[in-house]
Amino acid sequence: MAESDPASGADESLPWSLLPEPPELTGLDAAMGDLEEAMQPSTPMVESMRLLESASLVICDLADRIEEYLPRAETTLTLSLRGCGHDPAKAAAGAAADRMLAGLRHLADASRSYAVTLDDPDMDDSAARRELHTARANAFASLRALRRQE
Repeated sequence: MAESDPASGADESLPWSLLPEPPELTGLDAAMGDLEEAMQPSTPMVESMRLLESASLVICDLADRIEEYLPRAETTLTLSLRGCGHDPAKAAAGAAADRMLAGLRHLADASRSYAVTLDDPDMDDSAARRELHTARANAFASLRALRRQE
């Protein structure tokens, strides 16, 4: 594990600096917009179905990318926190990274749950949609908080 170099001011052992770049979440906003449009009574049924299918693919792809990312990031975080001792800055950075990973895990789970409701036209998707919105907001907030640690 790299130690702080007081002369350079660099600290390569901080967890957020070692984590792999999180998956891109920007496609989620467009998918959420498609979902909202698909739910509008004025949207023709054929267009609604196309929008729902497209959004479902984006949401499932996002969940796949997050699930692929999490094991690598968790391993990196665990290894980077070894030997950190009682350094408050490192502990704060580690906690922020841990919250970010939890936020992404929640988003992946909510994405999978919502995708299931999209596949069943008889299923009420309102609770799953609210959960997806909440998970999205939490994931973005935790990513912003982690970046503030940088």
